[in-house]
Amino acid sequence: MQVIKARERHLYLLVEMMHELAYSGVGRREQVDAVLERQVSEVLVDPAWTTLILRLEDGTPVGYAMFRIAPSSQRPGEQVALLHDFLVRRTHRRQGFGRRFFSHIHQTYFQGRVAQVFLTVPGLNERALAFWQAMDFQVEGVRMRLEPMAGASDTETAHTTVMRRDEQRT
Repeated sequence: MQVIKARERHLYLLVEMMHELAYSGVGRREQVDAVLERQVSEVLVDPAWTTLILRLEDGTPVGYAMFRIAPSSQRPGEQVALLHDFLVRRTHRRQGFGRRFFSHIHQTYFQGRVAQVFLTVPGLNERALAFWQAMDFQVEGVRMRLEPMAGASDTETAHTTVMRRDEQRT
């Protein structure tokens, strides 16, 4: 297993994996490729963000993570990690890759540097919720939204689970 920092040359691979996340039935809404490519390009050159690719020894991409470290809004003087995206491809799930990938990220980027790690799990993704709870994350709350659907009399509601992991500073 190798973890590399994503670069501009990985743009299309990242977009492909983001589509896999989106089409899993619990990911973000569809986005036009050009818009997604522009957004990923901006993140890749923004020093506040870190994007990592997980791959096998032969170079096969297994997953990716996108996160940033920011000042805590609740604890002045402390930093928090905001894990925006974390994906292990479907064909490689339940083989320990997610646990090892997050452990690498934690040891390399978070340990001793952040007070808390935050992420959001789509409300319908029970497997992801169970994974993060097994990684010692706690449910912090539920974020909800109501979206009027064009041309429909009903509205769509969605919720996501906000999770937090408190870190022991060493």
